[in-house]
Amino acid sequence: MSPLDQITSTPWGQTATGVAAFILFTLVWLYLVRRASAKLKRHLEHSAIPILEPLLKRSLGLLQVWGLLASAFFAVELAGGALPPAVSGPLQKVLFGVLAVLVGSTVTAAIVGLVGHSLKAAQTPLPLVRFSELVALVSFSYLTLLTLLAIVDVSLTPLLGLGAVAAIPLLLVLQDTALDLLFYFRLMRRQYLRVGDFVRLENGITGHVVSITWQDVRIRTKANNLAVIPNRRMAKLLVTNFHLPVGRTALTIAIPVTQGPSPEVLESILQEELQLAVQDLPGLAPDIFPEIKRASSRSGEANSFIVLCQVEDPDFTEGVERELLKRIVRRFKKEEIQSPLLDSVVEEERETPTTQSSQELRFLVGSKLKDALFVVASNVEPYTHTFEGKSIQWARPASGLVTAIDPVMRLLGGVWVAVARGNADREVSEASGRIPVPPDRPSYTLRRLFLSRDQVERYYYGISNRAFWPLCHTVYVRPAFNAAEWEDYKEVNRLFAEAILEEIRGKKAFVFLQDFHLALVPQMLKDAGANVAVAHFWHVPWPTSEVFQTCPWGEEILSGLLGNDLLGFHTRYHCNNFLNTVDKVLESRVDYGTYSVTRQGHHTLVRPFPISVDFEAISQGVASEPVQRERRRLMEQLGFRRGPIGLGVDRLDYTKGIPERLKAIDRLLELHPQLKGRFTFIQVGVPSRSEIKEYREVDDEVQRLVDEINWRHRTDSWEPIIYFRRYFSSIPLWALYSLADFCIVSSLHDGMNLVAKEYVSARPDATGVLILSRFTGAATELADALLVNPYDTERFAEAIAQALEMPASEQSRRMQRMRAYLRENDIYRWAIRVLTELSRLETAAPEPLLPEGL
Repeated sequence: MSPLDQITSTPWGQTATGVAAFILFTLVWLYLVRRASAKLKRHLEHSAIPILEPLLKRSLGLLQVWGLLASAFFAVELAGGALPPAVSGPLQKVLFGVLAVLVGSTVTAAIVGLVGHSLKAAQTPLPLVRFSELVALVSFSYLTLLTLLAIVDVSLTPLLGLGAVAAIPLLLVLQDTALDLLFYFRLMRRQYLRVGDFVRLENGITGHVVSITWQDVRIRTKANNLAVIPNRRMAKLLVTNFHLPVGRTALTIAIPVTQGPSPEVLESILQEELQLAVQDLPGLAPDIFPEIKRASSRSGEANSFIVLCQVEDPDFTEGVERELLKRIVRRFKKEEIQSPLLDSVVEEERETPTTQSSQELRFLVGSKLKDALFVVASNVEPYTHTFEGKSIQWARPASGLVTAIDPVMRLLGGVWVAVARGNADREVSEASGRIPVPPDRPSYTLRRLFLSRDQVERYYYGISNRAFWPLCHTVYVRPAFNAAEWEDYKEVNRLFAEAILEEIRGKKAFVFLQDFHLALVPQMLKDAGANVAVAHFWHVPWPTSEVFQTCPWGEEILSGLLGNDLLGFHTRYHCNNFLNTVDKVLESRVDYGTYSVTRQGHHTLVRPFPISVDFEAISQGVASEPVQRERRRLMEQLGFRRGPIGLGVDRLDYTKGIPERLKAIDRLLELHPQLKGRFTFIQVGVPSRSEIKEYREVDDEVQRLVDEINWRHRTDSWEPIIYFRRYFSSIPLWALYSLADFCIVSSLHDGMNLVAKEYVSARPDATGVLILSRFTGAATELADALLVNPYDTERFAEAIAQALEMPASEQSRRMQRMRAYLRENDIYRWAIRVLTELSRLETAAPEPLLPEGL
């Protein structure tokens, strides 16, 4: 009898042998599987088929499970010599049946994944892709079932086969449901997840749990998106969770004092400052008063204190800390208290903003941008210098882009790169093109690019406004594509990229590009290897994929834009149009769930950021003495005595719908002749791009319509339309807003239109009516305006009549709701959203977005 037979002849020896064999077989099997996993992973890292790696992980996991079962079977066989046939036969069937199921499910998953990937790459419609995947799933699952039944020696009847086919999708659904339910109890009992918890996941998502069900967990992220995660994934992704008030984080500030009054007096001073901060400092939790503790004195420090407080949003922690320290330093200086803080805390020279959102923006910049340079680039410059006689005058151009971005730049500082347009720009700028702006109170640097006359003609008046502008606006003006102009467009984009790189000079920077003039700059910056995070805001609508594909250089434009880390549009609809265009034109991975595009290893987030205006500045400015004085002057000059006043403010552009607006006024007076003499409409038309034929035609048409309508409906002492064909600066423009009882914005197609938001902001008494085209981005936000179709002249005219007859109480209700919305969603809030999203790109994965309307 061999030594092995002697050992296995006793029960304890059989048990020990079986356990040892099981451990040995298991270790060898797992070692081989892990070696194979590491080797295959190296080969698949650069695979062109992204689904192979997850399929590999699934297959190797199933092989590990089968190896454990096989090790147990062979260990039992070895320990006992041979199992009884009544046990060995069924056990072998179970073992090979499990193997058949594991291999079959792996092959099925691989086939389904390959079918889906191939059809998506061929741009097959999504319903057909889903149907093909379902057919592949059912077919290969059925083959797996046949193999299993053959192994376990069960005959297949037609009824059994039909039932099995019907049961396969049900079993898949039940499998996910069972896993979600199982992990629900794990999350609740083992990981102690509760509603209100602050959670951090492996994929970078952070936020607060708003609901937990047996099916999924819903998390409200910092970007105010709702991430819906199945329980089976949540249990694996959850890194940390802790029970804090929603959105808050702790802040500890050390206050050292070297010379000053008694500790009791110092504590009283700190309490006074903290009490004021709790009342008016955004970001500091208002319901929990900061705690003050005395700290142990260090050498040379008479007293030291620790301030403990709560911040409502972790993004604002550094900003709140800096603002608290500055307030304490100001008080210490006033009380002549000596502290190291007097040397370490530097007061900023710029005026402290008065609005909550602007302060929050400064806090965010201090927390996230830190020492990074903030760079804006656009075609239009925020300030121009022109010769007027022998003197040089400066002005802000009539541009919605400047209206929106200039307040942010004045708040944050940095550099704005733009094309010089004023005939005196070169005279007042440095040789490099730099000049501090605004001219009356400099707070940031304008870097001007001086283009040749031919470059301006071809890049700006040519391809930008004869091709890209009509391409993006659905107003039935045919784009004019010219290859020579395209070459100048590329050259000017290169000049912009070089100027930005020169301003950065290797420093960390956040670059914020503006509009369709700079579509190629993002990729140029990335190709140069700059240490920059690049965001791009597209101020005009994005066309449908069919319209965009008429552009001969569409692929180059899309490739340039996908060099951005973040790409913003006014509305979700424009985001969807862009994603659809990329999906059809470029070889890339478009994720409609996270609104992102991955191409050549670079990830671009696509987000809706409805732009806005400086609500408080306009609302307070309207009540200022200069504006009220201008208002009185305008009333005297124009001779207003009675009746409502209407207003339209636009560039002379064919997308603004000015002729349609004038025709509606003409039709109104035809339908309601009793209104003659009872109201006056003021139209401000700012000359724009007069070098382009279509713009000159609009200019001529507007003047012709004004003359015809005034001739047709005038009386001895009244004309229905007063027309100003010139630019208005902010003070006279705000005076006009305050005069107008109704304002008409009738764009035929517009990304946003800030005139509508400016008018609402300029009505602090909550009077007035806004008539707004439904083809503007603003229409999705200002729902209390009277929405019109500018092409429908009859209903447009009736909307004006409704505005003239609207009771004051209804005007007030509508205007109050619109003003409340704009107060909460001003230009600083827009910048906060953009910069918050941009600052997360290096540390967070994309987060799922809710469908529009939820």
